[in-house]
Amino acid sequence: MKKILKMTNNEQGFVLVASLMMLMVLMIIGIAATNTTTLELQISGNDRLAKQVFYRAEGVIAETLWDIRNTADDPSLGLNSLPWLHSDSAAALAGRLAPATESADVHDDAFWAANAAVSALPAPGLLQRIAVDRGAADDYGLGEETVPYRFDVYGRNQQNNAFTAIKASCQIPITW
Repeated sequence: MKKILKMTNNEQGFVLVASLMMLMVLMIIGIAATNTTTLELQISGNDRLAKQVFYRAEGVIAETLWDIRNTADDPSLGLNSLPWLHSDSAAALAGRLAPATESADVHDDAFWAANAAVSALPAPGLLQRIAVDRGAADDYGLGEETVPYRFDVYGRNQQNNAFTAIKASCQIPITW
């Protein structure tokens, strides 16, 4: 009986078991922190890519508006010299980009391949643009030579798994 009591009072080796338990808890916390950090890095990388793609598409729209404005100011060129500029009733668009189909059209790769032009901006990914001349504004009153024309401009950027297509509507005064 004395021998059994002596064994239960023996605490040698408890420090080893306690330290192994602490190491196991710290290892689990370290693994969880590593997984969380990895996930956060993936999220921030995807967010950065989405913002880059959006701003590049916005840059394509700015480039397109600049081209329309400068081409309209040069009478020797005329707006017909822009292959990506379509009139509202253009046969090439075949009823596309109307309010009823616009959402589907801007996500249709075949539509962009047939009607868009690749942007000249130096950026990775596929940058495309389309502009639609919606005609002269009804209430312009700027004089007989200057008429504001309405344009819908679409910019699209596709890089890796990120895709953005955006639209801007504007009026540009054109002097004839």
